[in-house]
Amino acid sequence: MFFEKPRLVAVMGALLGIAILSSAEAAFVAVGTYDEQISQPNAVDSDAGSFSGSGTQLTVTGSGDFDDDVAAAFSQGLGGVIDFDSGSLTDGTTIDVTYAAGSKNLQVTRTDGNYALSVTAADGTNQQQGTAISGTEVLAGFGYTGYELSLAVGPITDVGSGATLDEKVVELGFTILSRDRGGYPTDVTATANYSGGGQGLIGPETIDQANGMDDTFFGFRAPSGQYITSVDLTSTTGFLHMDDLAFITVPEPCALTLVNSGCLGLLLWRRFSRRRRCC
Repeated sequence: MFFEKPRLVAVMGALLGIAILSSAEAAFVAVGTYDEQISQPNAVDSDAGSFSGSGTQLTVTGSGDFDDDVAAAFSQGLGGVIDFDSGSLTDGTTIDVTYAAGSKNLQVTRTDGNYALSVTAADGTNQQQGTAISGTEVLAGFGYTGYELSLAVGPITDVGSGATLDEKVVELGFTILSRDRGGYPTDVTATANYSGGGQGLIGPETIDQANGMDDTFFGFRAPSGQYITSVDLTSTTGFLHMDDLAFITVPEPCALTLVNSGCLGLLLWRRFSRRRRCC
């Protein structure tokens, strides 16, 4: 059966609207507070150490740290925190999160394909699950040999149109929970991969067998003019649980660098012109 053009356009538009609505319903909704202390008093215990490679290591246990930066970015529509409570996984390989008052969507995708992602309750009543640092839900059970986690970061899209935005993730952080179960203590290594081809590496960092007592933050900032393309996580002996996956974005870093360079050139030209007029 053939549709007339106006009717075909209407049908296609309706289908697109349904697809966008379905994605929005499945997506998590970003929040602005890292490690909230109202509904869940458990807190990050330490920042991971042993950083090597390029980029910068981020921290949250001091003042003026990543948690403050992500709160500021959230208020400007340039980042947020996935607490795994406000929404659900899109499917077994995909984490979608809306931010900027619901106008933007960041997609984080599992690329190693070993098994499906899942979210589980970690409210502290089951010592083996660990205790969330925000709310009660966490990203569950990955990292052990054969179950390593690789997450591609991006794209970022406009929720209304589905168009890919010229915006990239330049800072990323998350907390790995300590758990009172077999396989712990375990040594965790996190690697951030950058658009310029370099890497930043944190670890190995030992996470103790102590529910809620050694929840450890891992965080990365990409080198100037680059962005984070993916993150890899491995664990020597225990399956990992993650809470509060947070991100900060900027317009395309390379384009931003060119803009800044152009502005600098313009300022130098103006200064040179003034000197010529004065002499």
